[in-house]
Amino acid sequence: MLWPGCDSFHSCGSLLVASIPARGTSSGAPTTGSAKEKVFGMKKNVWRAVIEVSFIIFLFYSNLLMGEFERSGIGQQRGVARAIEDVFTVANFAIGIIAALVGYILLEFLRERF
Repeated sequence: MLWPGCDSFHSCGSLLVASIPARGTSSGAPTTGSAKEKVFGMKKNVWRAVIEVSFIIFLFYSNLLMGEFERSGIGQQRGVARAIEDVFTVANFAIGIIAALVGYILLEFLRERF
């Protein structure tokens, strides 16, 4: 007798193959994903977040720059260089980062919700 409950080698062949654990596992159960796949997935999510936050910041700054060339803006009188200098400040950057992060969190919430 080769295996408990088996009469010949051919009738137990599938039992023997099924009892061999898969490579990289101790139980033979299929794995849901390797560590490389999980790291790649996290990198993909991080890159998506960076791109979305960057796009929100771009929209914020483009809106500020357009505002400089409105009727009341100083960009028409002093030119593009002065308008860019007026728009790119530390305070505007902080506001842009905070607004972009809030916008990203809101978008992610809405993605999961709907």
